[in-house]
Amino acid sequence: MGYTYDMGVYLGKQWQHATAQQQCMEWLLQVIQRGEGLRHRIFMDNYFTSPAVFEDLFQRKSNACGTVHHDRYGMPRDIGPESLKMKRGDIVTRVRGTLGVVRWKDRWHVYIRTNMHAPPVEGNFTQESGQAIKPCVVEDYNAYMGFVDKSDRMVNSYGIAHRNGSGPRNCSFT
Repeated sequence: MGYTYDMGVYLGKQWQHATAQQQCMEWLLQVIQRGEGLRHRIFMDNYFTSPAVFEDLFQRKSNACGTVHHDRYGMPRDIGPESLKMKRGDIVTRVRGTLGVVRWKDRWHVYIRTNMHAPPVEGNFTQESGQAIKPCVVEDYNAYMGFVDKSDRMVNSYGIAHRNGSGPRNCSFT
């Protein structure tokens, strides 16, 4: 079961002189303000997953997990698509301080940044049928972001105009 805790509407004008990272952090801080310091777990899409955001949330006693693009700032270069050829079920992890990155191959490559999960064991993990076994971090992300998808479907049943065509940014708090 999940519910929408809070939401905000991005108006653009309110942060017109701020960088994208500052906008992202300000918006997140507004949303988590009432629960700050309560060790919440925040699941987010790739828009929010910069190392600075994760470090700031960790300092505020909140943990985070989210998908990330392989070429995003702060990503380890040695796990990118050019450096490692992977087959279905392969898991590669990198950890620096409290921040971990997991690359997992199913049909597609999945990159997840987290500071709440222990790094999974590296190797190839498939069932006898050849189906990839999901690491715990991927299962958690899918489960909790499913609540966001449900919330998005409910919000989209109401008419909200997007002037610039960009859609909502997604976060899930537990």
